[in-house]
Amino acid sequence: MIETLRKWKFLYTLEAILFIFLGLAAIVAPFIFTISFELLIGCLFLVGGVVQGVRSLKQGMETAGFWLNILVSLLSIFCGIYLLSKPIQGIIALTILLAIFFFFDGTSKIWLFFQSKDVRPRGWFLLSGILSFLIGSLIYFGLPNSSVWAIGTLVGVNLLMSGVALLAMIYGALKSH
Repeated sequence: MIETLRKWKFLYTLEAILFIFLGLAAIVAPFIFTISFELLIGCLFLVGGVVQGVRSLKQGMETAGFWLNILVSLLSIFCGIYLLSKPIQGIIALTILLAIFFFFDGTSKIWLFFQSKDVRPRGWFLLSGILSFLIGSLIYFGLPNSSVWAIGTLVGVNLLMSGVALLAMIYGALKSH
């Protein structure tokens, strides 16, 4: 791993700086990143649905799961068209899903805290679970206003932290060896 980091240090550093830059940009302008993310998801649903539908039709009705594949294809196409034609409503829907994710994530981590009595330090599970639950609450109870910032900000924080972690890994590993 160290040799790979040495050999590709420049590209890893460039990648990390790009992540940091994009993360900061998303945090500064979360709505732009939110709408871009929503439109990207819409395109993915639309293209994926069309590809799945064409494949299913070419394979024919005798293929196992034909009607189910056609149904999923039509649902994907519908979701894609909806997200692309109504981006604000799409953002709100995606934000609701994000809040639900954080509720489930928080609940599972709190449950893990209570199930891992022999793990030390297990308090991080509880803290992480409570934070996830609070983020989910902040997003959900802030709707529809939270849909303007939630996705872009959280993607930004993730990109920023990924870039910082990558830089720390590169230079920490190379410094110690």
